[in-house]
Amino acid sequence: MKPKAVVKLVVDVALTVLLLLLMAFELVGRAAHEWIGVGMFFAFLLHHLLNRGWTKRLFQGKYTPYRILQTAVAALVFLAMMGSFVSAVFISQEVFA
Repeated sequence: MKPKAVVKLVVDVALTVLLLLLMAFELVGRAAHEWIGVGMFFAFLLHHLLNRGWTKRLFQGKYTPYRILQTAVAALVFLAMMGSFVSAVFISQEVFA
């Protein structure tokens, strides 16, 4: 496996684990939840940096119905994540107090 592929895999696993930890608010507490969210933000940025080729090729090639659906879902997930990150800054009581 190429080194870049290993890094991508590690980042994707980290995103999955961080998301699961973020959903366990009662178990980790407010401060840890907020710091895990900050880690999630940086892992999210790293994920998009490592996969910037997908974004570069977004407007190339033919758009089949499947590709349209896939792109729409990816865009909606991106907007939801950005909305979560922005709103988290405003309601933060520990990290961005």
